[in-house]
Amino acid sequence: MDFHTTKSNVQDGSWYDLELQYDALSDLLSVYVDNSFRHSITLDIKEDIFNGESQAYWGMLGSTGGVSNKQQVCFDWDTTEQNGDTKYVMPTVFMPNGDNLDDEFLIFTKDGYTIGKMWIYNRWGELMYEGTDPWDGTYKSENAKQGVYVVAAELISDSGELTKIVGDVTLLR
Repeated sequence: MDFHTTKSNVQDGSWYDLELQYDALSDLLSVYVDNSFRHSITLDIKEDIFNGESQAYWGMLGSTGGVSNKQQVCFDWDTTEQNGDTKYVMPTVFMPNGDNLDDEFLIFTKDGYTIGKMWIYNRWGELMYEGTDPWDGTYKSENAKQGVYVVAAELISDSGELTKIVGDVTLLR
């Protein structure tokens, strides 16, 4: 079965929608490409893939078999997100270790919204960061300690509406 319903080779620089749906009650994982069903499999993801762990990191990899080409992933979200709000997605973990993967904490906003300002506090309420750029996990030019930090931010809509959000992020070293 080809990845796409109408193209046998998708290495054309175009974007393709890949949707994974998992029903935990039936253990059915279904795959859709550009809104077309492509494959399904019944498996207990928690037991069969993550060895019984209830929390796991999920990622994507690509391989060219030795030939170089550009591979990109762009994540989108819907109303089933963690915060129940489609204006933004706030990651719960980041790891500023210099590997260029999750080295900065930033809040992802939906079209029509931007981050006005963001504040990061440690567990004692000390302000660790204030600004509009992503937080790099430092405080006074030193690496902040591993732990959980409180995040407060202001979302600004294109029409000027201000929405205040609060959450937390775990910094891992």
